Amino acid sequence: MLRRCFFTPAVIARYRRSPAGRYLDGFVEFLAREKYAPSTRLEYIKAACHLGHWMRKEGVAIKAL
Repeated sequence: MLRRCFFTPAVIARYRRSPAGRYLDGFVEFLAREKYAPSTRLEYIKAACHLGHWMRKEGVAIKAL
């Protein structure tokens, strides 16, 4: 599903390596199913990855959300 939002393999790989990476396909599917605009999906995915990196830095587990 990330391929629908990002066009370069390098960007997709970087996002998949993020702490939130394993959740992104499901998140993208949810956003598409709920009819979020493609530009909004892109921004939400970026935000989810940013949150994952911050959580790793702060030692917060994703399950704690």
